[in-house]
Amino acid sequence: MKRKDIFLRDFNISFGGLKVGLHEYEFELSRQFFESIEYSEIEDGQLDLTFQLEKQSSLLTLYFDIQGYIVLPCDRCTEPTRVDLDIHERLLVKFSDEDFDSEEIVTLPVQAHDIQIAPHVYEFIRVNIPLKVVHEDEADCNSEYLDNISGIAEDQLDETDAEEDIDPRWEALKKLKKD
Repeated sequence: MKRKDIFLRDFNISFGGLKVGLHEYEFELSRQFFESIEYSEIEDGQLDLTFQLEKQSSLLTLYFDIQGYIVLPCDRCTEPTRVDLDIHERLLVKFSDEDFDSEEIVTLPVQAHDIQIAPHVYEFIRVNIPLKVVHEDEADCNSEYLDNISGIAEDQLDETDAEEDIDPRWEALKKLKKD
């Protein structure tokens, strides 16, 4: 068995022997969690997960409360930056031999007695990452990298301006526009 599979086994929640009612679990998510997830973009983090499983006779309701931070590359300078997260999600689990999964409902076979929550936890984290991940203070960005990028962008703009002056097709169009 692979090391990551052994680590993720902790996130396999057995509900078969549980009584009807609310059951609470606590986990710490760190670099090891994100390294265990295949193709994870998240470099590091420190998150606390409070997980509640409400068992009913024919349905499970899962509650995920995740607080802490993750480390991702800055969209501006590509250096690692901290992203704070405060996530509260709910997932319903129904039992059926037919596959029917949606954003809020997961289907398990009728004979199932456990559920692996790691993929759901990771998905909730990914969905709650802001669209733009940047250092809060631009001064924290890698200034050398930003200077290089802005220099390249200026060079490209200069080349574009030069091409517009040289290309005769544009000159012909400009004459039409003037007339």
